[in-house]
Amino acid sequence: MVNAGIDTAVCEGSAIQLHGTGTNILSYLWNPADGLSNPMIPDPVAIPKETTTYVLTASNDKCNVADSVQVLVNLNPVADAGPDKVIIEGQSIRLDGSAGGTDISYTWSPIDFMMNAGTLTPLVSPPANKSYLLKVTSARGCATATDEVLVKVFKQLFIPNAFTPNHDGLNDTWFIETLAAYPNAVVRVYNRYGQLVFDNNGTSRSWDGTFKGVMQSTGAYAYIIDLKNNSKLIKGVVYLVH
Repeated sequence: MVNAGIDTAVCEGSAIQLHGTGTNILSYLWNPADGLSNPMIPDPVAIPKETTTYVLTASNDKCNVADSVQVLVNLNPVADAGPDKVIIEGQSIRLDGSAGGTDISYTWSPIDFMMNAGTLTPLVSPPANKSYLLKVTSARGCATATDEVLVKVFKQLFIPNAFTPNHDGLNDTWFIETLAAYPNAVVRVYNRYGQLVFDNNGTSRSWDGTFKGVMQSTGAYAYIIDLKNNSKLIKGVVYLVH
């Protein structure tokens, strides 16, 4: 006779001791052996990576008998508040939060300047730079997880007028951070001959100073920015300095 114990549950990454018992037993063998401290003893420590049914086979000189026990693994909470955001003062933007785990709940804090705070993707419109914390809690006692997102608020669109692509880690690209507030914006840069040397295609917000892989010469380059919000085209000059 053998008894593998009572079904139980643990949090992801936690250990639990199995309690096999039997009478007239000469040897024990647990299967699968993965995650067990010793599969050949009646009470090994188990750290299963996922919900696992362990089968305990007991043997004596005459026969083999088996019993099983399930260890349910509750996934730990996971919080991802999403990437930092950029807005122009007066705009709103949606956060891209996500959460994972077994039997979880989540909250945002603070909820200032936030709409639909009970969702993972609330709409926020802070008047100044503000951080929001996403907290995910397990109802199974598997602790909590947190992550933070920063919403940067600019008074107006700021466009740098120069950059130095010399690979010193400072201003190596013409990066218009505030364009993140206008995700569909189109940026085009032209050299003094009117040749198009950079087109962001509505995606990238930075120019590294090259055209077809060749670094361009020091000088002034004209740009045109279409915010794609029915506003006037923005025109100006950026200086590439070596």
